[in-house]
Amino acid sequence: MLLIIGVLFLVGMLVVALNRRHIRGRGVSGQASVLRVDAHKDLRTGSVIFYVVQLAIARPDGTEIVAAVTVFGDPPQPGWTVPVRYLERLGNTTKVATDGPFKPSRR
Repeated sequence: MLLIIGVLFLVGMLVVALNRRHIRGRGVSGQASVLRVDAHKDLRTGSVIFYVVQLAIARPDGTEIVAAVTVFGDPPQPGWTVPVRYLERLGNTTKVATDGPFKPSRR
């Protein structure tokens, strides 16, 4: 049973890695700013497991895409910027991958 769970976990990690590689290889590059950061905590210990960061991506045509990415480690602050790559699909869905570190915006 543990072997099956391990194999399924590895297949899932492979799918995520290939998806990120596809976005970085064929995606459109852009600059995004952080709108909101939500912390997801472990219910037993109260420690933060990961952060969900809501991004606003400025497109070349002047419109804006709002997307979310998961961040492990140190959280960015609202207003910070990050380089991203994104793929637009049919409909209203957008796949986003960060393409560098989060940095404080210069104002």
